[in-house]
Amino acid sequence: PLPNSHNARFGGGGTFGMLDMRDGTVLLPVKYKLIGDFYNGLAVVAINGKRGYVDVNGNFVFEPQFDDAASFYAGTAEVTRDGRRFYISVDGKEYDTRPQPEELARQDYTPAQNSRQLPRKEMKRMVSPQKLR
Repeated sequence: PLPNSHNARFGGGGTFGMLDMRDGTVLLPVKYKLIGDFYNGLAVVAINGKRGYVDVNGNFVFEPQFDDAASFYAGTAEVTRDGRRFYISVDGKEYDTRPQPEELARQDYTPAQNSRQLPRKEMKRMVSPQKLR
C-alpha cells in the first residue's frame, strides 16, 4: 500500500503532528517524535521513548508500550517489547510468527467504526511550519 498525499506532517523542534491538507484539520497534535503512515487505519507513533498506534482520530489503539514498532501491513505489525519480537493484529492478538493470510482474512482491519479510513494510494509528506502560516 502507498501512503496518503493529502496528509502532511508538521511541527518543529523534534516533535511532529499531522494535518489533512484538504481542509487543514489537525489529525494528530504536535507532540510525537515519530509519526508513520496510516495502514489498516493505524499509524505508529513515538512519544516518551516508546511506540504505540493511533487511529486517524488521534485515539490510541495501542498505548505507547513498544521499544520498536513497524507499520501495519495486511492486518499485522511487527513489534518489540522488553527484548521480545512478535506480531500484533489490529484487534490486539499477539503472534510469535506472522499469521497466515487466511487466518487474518477472518478479521476486520478497521479498528473502530467511527474511524475515518484513509485511502491507501496517496502520499504523506513533511511540511515546514512556515508554509502553514
